[in-house]
Amino acid sequence: MSSLLTRLRAALRREESDDSGLTIIELVVAMSIFTIVLAIYFSALISMSKTTVQAQGSVDASDALRATFNVLDHEVRYASSINTPGQGASGAWYAEFEATDLPQKAFPMCYQWRLDPNTHVLSTRTWTEDGTSAPTAWHGVSWNVQAGGGASPFTLTPAVGTVLRQSLTVHLTVKGPAGAQLADQETTFIARNSSSASKSDLVCTAGMSRP
Repeated sequence: MSSLLTRLRAALRREESDDSGLTIIELVVAMSIFTIVLAIYFSALISMSKTTVQAQGSVDASDALRATFNVLDHEVRYASSINTPGQGASGAWYAEFEATDLPQKAFPMCYQWRLDPNTHVLSTRTWTEDGTSAPTAWHGVSWNVQAGGGASPFTLTPAVGTVLRQSLTVHLTVKGPAGAQLADQETTFIARNSSSASKSDLVCTAGMSRP
């Protein structure tokens, strides 16, 4: 009996002293698995972050275009004549229109919009058609803007035949740094004060230029 107890005590002492831990191979395998898990996690996190940034960029671009088109809608709807859009010497696209239905017999107000294909900035300026007023400085409205469809961003529909009012169609695209399309919008604005007698050329000639 005593010999059996002696053997049990010896076995327990061997188990208590057996503290060898992990081998080098087991440690390397564990670290490799942990590294793979971390790589998968961070890859998913980066992908999710990029998707979030792109989605937010699309929302911001769409909001900017809507704000721009709201300004155009407010201005064009009171126009009495719209110039035929065209390009200037720099290759920028231009559109001009004139508002004559103003209070207190004020001089006609001229509006000019420009899309620069080099800077991708859509800007506008105004002046009074009194023969002496100079145009204001260009005011940037939208950035990273291009002509939708690769053609002119501005298209005039004259008042001819059954078409009672002039209208200006504007097609703009906003692209991100990598060239991805963030927003695209095309809207037609009707000049409610125009008619078949409205001019479509030589409108707002005093002070107008297309550099």
